[in-house]
Amino acid sequence: MNKKRKRYIVICIIILLLFSYWMLRYNSLEKKIIIGNINHFFDVDFDKIYVVDDDKEVCICFKHLIETKDTHKIIKDIAKKCKKIVCGNKNYVDYDVCVYYTHAHRTMFSIRIKPDNEVYSIYSSININKKVVIPFSTISKDYPDIKKLVLDDYYPESELNDIKNYKNFNELEVVEYSTKPSDEVIRYLKEKFPNCKIEY
Repeated sequence: MNKKRKRYIVICIIILLLFSYWMLRYNSLEKKIIIGNINHFFDVDFDKIYVVDDDKEVCICFKHLIETKDTHKIIKDIAKKCKKIVCGNKNYVDYDVCVYYTHAHRTMFSIRIKPDNEVYSIYSSININKKVVIPFSTISKDYPDIKKLVLDDYYPESELNDIKNYKNFNELEVVEYSTKPSDEVIRYLKEKFPNCKIEY
């Protein structure tokens, strides 16, 4: 047996072992999520899926998100594909889909999508370098119809207290802050959304 053939056999064995590991490690829904988002293979790592039947939600977790100027587009695309895949499973057709992006076991950004495809809520926090995954101004432009907004552990006051960053929102019902925003922002939210619950 020549060296070239031996090398070929070794490569085939390695590929077979990796494929076997992949087949055993992930369930069918996880495999569909991974394959469905294969175009983002270098942007983010798949972590796990867990289902909370009591709350009727499917939680999909990703980690090590590569942050670029297109991060918000990547997140939006992954969430859309995950929702479509989960809805294609008859067991979860009326479940919420929650997509989480974590780093060092810390949630940096999450998005919740209702069964009717409504993006219900956004959670955003800073990463370990004290940077946001998606700027607040981009969140308001990309998700103007969310009902719940949670801004945790962060926001630079320049973003948090800039009224312009709130003008795109149309239907806020709950806004949660880890630190109190300016009185001007609170006043604006109460005027635009009289029934909105503001917590800080």
